[in-house]
Amino acid sequence: DEGATGLLLSNAEQLVAAHPDAPRLRAHAAFRRLTGRTPDPQETEILERLFQEQRSYFQANPDAASRYVRVGSKPRRDDLAAPEVAATAVLASTLMNHDAFVMIR
Repeated sequence: DEGATGLLLSNAEQLVAAHPDAPRLRAHAAFRRLTGRTPDPQETEILERLFQEQRSYFQANPDAASRYVRVGSKPRRDDLAAPEVAATAVLASTLMNHDAFVMIR
């Protein structure tokens, strides 16, 4: 859904802007936002590996990164590298499937 993806990308942009050279801090911040707690060492390792894999993919496929970050009607920040934003968005999306992510109704 365009709205959910737009929100995900907006949050990914915020995380990249807040931690431009620190993917580990970005992953910790995303985890904390979505679960309300800090990741344990094993979770940190998994998050870092996922981020690195996704960033490598999007760096090798810049057109895919550009398409990914252009989903939705909201203009995207051109000052942030598309592979960084796309990889961070995938990380956040994956975290939404974590057992600790709880939706309160």
